[in-house]
Amino acid sequence: MLQRLLPERGFYLGLMFQEAAARHGRVRVTLDRPLDVAPGAGTDLGYTELADLVDDLAARLWSAGVRPSEHVAILKGDNVDIVLLTCAVSRIGAVPALLSPSLDGQVAAVLLDRLHAPWLITDRATLESTLSAVDTTLARGVLTVDEAPGNTIALTALAGVPRRPAIRLHPGEPSLITHSSGTTGIPKLAVHCPHTMWNRLVPQQALGRATRREPAALHMSFAHSRFYHLLGVLLHFGSPLLLLVDPDPAHAGPLLAAHRPGIVETHPNTYVLWEDLADAPDGPLSNVRAYGSTFDAIHPRAVRRLLAASRRRDPRLTQLYGQSETGPIAFCWYTRRGADRVQARRVGTGIPGFTRVRVVDERGRTCPPGTTGAIEARTRGRILTYLGAPESYARQVDRGWWRMGDMGYRDRWGALYLLDREVDQIATVDSNLEVEDELLSRIADLREVVIVHGPEREPVPVVCTRGTSRWTPTAGGRRPGIFRRWPSRCSAASRICRAPAPGRSSGWRSPGCSPRVNCPPCPPPRSVADMAARKERGPVLVVGAGPVGMTAALSLRAAGLPVTVLEAGARDRVRAGSRALFVHRRSLRLLERARPGLGARIAAYGTTWHTRRTLYRGREVFARTFPRVAGDGGHEGRGHGDAGRGDGVSAAGVSGDAAAALPPFTSLRQVDTERFLFEACTEAGVEFRFGAEVHGVRSDGDEVTVTAKDGGSWTAGHVIAADGARSGVRKALDIPLVGTRSEGYHVVVDVADPAGGDLPVERVFHYEHPGTGGRTVLRVPFTGGFQIDLQCRADDPPECFGTETAVRRWLPRLVGEDCAHRVLWVSRYHFLRKVAASFADPSGRVLLAGEAAHLFPPFGARGMNSGIVDAVAAAEAVSAACSEPSRRPAAVAGYAAARRSAALHNSEAAGAALDHLRPRPLKRAAQRAAATLSPVVPRCGEWLERAPYGPRGGPARGY
Repeated sequence: MLQRLLPERGFYLGLMFQEAAARHGRVRVTLDRPLDVAPGAGTDLGYTELADLVDDLAARLWSAGVRPSEHVAILKGDNVDIVLLTCAVSRIGAVPALLSPSLDGQVAAVLLDRLHAPWLITDRATLESTLSAVDTTLARGVLTVDEAPGNTIALTALAGVPRRPAIRLHPGEPSLITHSSGTTGIPKLAVHCPHTMWNRLVPQQALGRATRREPAALHMSFAHSRFYHLLGVLLHFGSPLLLLVDPDPAHAGPLLAAHRPGIVETHPNTYVLWEDLADAPDGPLSNVRAYGSTFDAIHPRAVRRLLAASRRRDPRLTQLYGQSETGPIAFCWYTRRGADRVQARRVGTGIPGFTRVRVVDERGRTCPPGTTGAIEARTRGRILTYLGAPESYARQVDRGWWRMGDMGYRDRWGALYLLDREVDQIATVDSNLEVEDELLSRIADLREVVIVHGPEREPVPVVCTRGTSRWTPTAGGRRPGIFRRWPSRCSAASRICRAPAPGRSSGWRSPGCSPRVNCPPCPPPRSVADMAARKERGPVLVVGAGPVGMTAALSLRAAGLPVTVLEAGARDRVRAGSRALFVHRRSLRLLERARPGLGARIAAYGTTWHTRRTLYRGREVFARTFPRVAGDGGHEGRGHGDAGRGDGVSAAGVSGDAAAALPPFTSLRQVDTERFLFEACTEAGVEFRFGAEVHGVRSDGDEVTVTAKDGGSWTAGHVIAADGARSGVRKALDIPLVGTRSEGYHVVVDVADPAGGDLPVERVFHYEHPGTGGRTVLRVPFTGGFQIDLQCRADDPPECFGTETAVRRWLPRLVGEDCAHRVLWVSRYHFLRKVAASFADPSGRVLLAGEAAHLFPPFGARGMNSGIVDAVAAAEAVSAACSEPSRRPAAVAGYAAARRSAALHNSEAAGAALDHLRPRPLKRAAQRAAATLSPVVPRCGEWLERAPYGPRGGPARGY
């Protein structure tokens, strides 16, 4: 696709106004009401003033405590300052979650719960209405744009705080959350990232180039992603703007007449409302060159009247078809010449180079032209996931194709035609949309028509009339011809709405939410109390909240399974030391697959070096610097900033297509890896229970009951035990670890980077280091410091080498005098090579993973990396068992056999490394000979470089 030829980019909302002000600072923006965040600023502002206001709001939010990567829900009265607050939140690296002002309190409570304790920006009126019955303790803190009672922080009180530089997170990280329309239930939270948003922006910029600098008028939902893409296009080209909150023709008409826009975009329902402006004497729409319609199929009558209202030479109406989850995926346009032939159901073709569209049957096969089927789209503008509902997201993706939820067909030229939403189909009606458009075209008194189903699934028209019209289906004593084409019961069941037409929060037509005739009410959303009363039970329990356990939880959530993680430690426990440093490329890819953007974030934060050196008794025997190549993500040198908090992390080398642009490895402390994993788990809706130290496990063949020392008990269909070397689950199941333990020990020391004077970013292995009395030393960098691994002899007293006092004595001889004062952590370990006798219990419902199943020495970085593969494989086995219970024995047995085989191979590889690190006389003589010959026989130096880490290949390639 054309996108692959374009450079990787991101669309950052926090920089949008700043960049526009730099290019077009004097361009004006007109509002139809003052901003709630700055009521004294008036209704006529320039790009520069808006950019400054966004910067000021960002500083206030930071001062209030909002930090990068945190969710910030925005739910307040409808006004343009929703846009400015969204950009301000994004500017400090936080993630704005836009909630429509039209949501009711129960739905708002559910969405706040799914956001996992977000910040909440609101106003007094919303607190006293929509949020009056909502427990605001669901939020981390409540920020208000005006003065409000209670435990709130008024942003007005933070005026004048110091400004902060903008923060740009990795383009694959979440940057915006919007919600779906909710026509089929509780709205879903769609997670966008800068890269996917950029992939939507580029084709829209291409379409908008022809109308650059034209004045534009917009009336759209400020809680919808479409608004921000269109705003980005208009700001980029320097268009003067008119932003409308109130679409009433009496209010909007004079403003449109004064502004004389050349570009207009609004909701299809509003276009129907603005038909009354087409013949207005002051010509509010007379200068329009381009109309835009995105949210739904626009009525043909509205197309004809709008195009006729323009006095421009060749006005056009462009219709984009898509949804929040995909952005626009197809487009077409109408001209005045072809207005009489408009077919609202025709939504055009895919966007060349950017999107593809197909129609498939029930078995997923492409339908021939003219055959009705389900519409699917492929686009790189697709959202990352549904927050808190990854199973719903997974159901809509089929090998990269996204199911749109609409029925339609393609003609022989490839044009796409809509018929109905899948959920709204009625057996006796070929197309609800067709009937709605025909009714609206033939009956001038109608403002809106929606076809819904009655109690017996019969079609029922729900109509909304214009103004004071008293039209009825039997006006004049007979029904219109279009009604006579239907069963007679339809007119009797018709419902007339004199109020504004029903609609979704986005302003779309809302068949699924329109009033039904004699239909049972939809079940209300769960209340906060209902959610708090959820049982401690689900298909899967994961024991252990380390890297392996959290990887298993993410993989299970990606498969659509609810997960509860039990962790013995406290939530605020601080685990000292670097511990498992390396995350290999395969592990990064597995994490990326489980949670898009996760592998890239870890790689961007970690350190990747490109120089390896090996010395023997002070003399270099091997050195190689590898060039940076495509796929070497991460950054050479120390990691600066914190990707978890978003403090300006560089993401150089990590492309949006994260799985294809990850480094061979990245080096960071295990606590940092765990932090990224925990944030991803929280976003994915994983539940954690801290302080739950497992004491007993009982399986009765159909389910597993896990009990904790504090008396807590959980029951699940399957358990993945990833609770480490001292696994309580493994002990409860009486599964032994079999293997060996070395006699000598190693001392591990973490040292912080020196201020202003980093050591070379390289891995150094030194055989028989002269500064340690001939003991072998390994030095490896990680983000924020480096690790020293000293190999001690079996008879070395720990007090001479293994205590912090001892380390401060010998460390300066290795890395310099000042390092003794920068020691962060000291620990000792023995080479352990142990593998569990079985990786599953006899019932096949408990699976062991990571160090609960095997123990390896650090050399070769096999421990955590093999555990991550265990976790993914275990999750796949459990997912297969849950989807098809008959497959459970084979799936679990396959997991246990394959992963135990890999563990045994890793154990053998670690044994070979140990033989080299603690050589017998013959091996030591070979090492000395190789060191002597290395200047003239490079292979000897290569052997000395590779041998300490054990052999590669075989089953260990899958860890």
